[in-house]
Amino acid sequence: MQTFLYSAHKTESGETVKAEVQAESEREASKLLMSQGLFPISIDLKGSNSLFDKTGLGGRVSSKDRVI
Repeated sequence: MQTFLYSAHKTESGETVKAEVQAESEREASKLLMSQGLFPISIDLKGSNSLFDKTGLGGRVSSKDRVI
């Protein structure tokens, strides 16, 4: 099980909620939220910096890429 941080709209009131959910995958987390009457806006793995993880930025600079 992984922990995901999510932002979602409540379908009845339109209110935005932010919380955590535990699921096997992002897709399963989305299904779980929708079954609870929530419309997911974003779902990110807790503990990861999603922008850097998705783009590959933020890693180490190789010696080949260093400029002196």
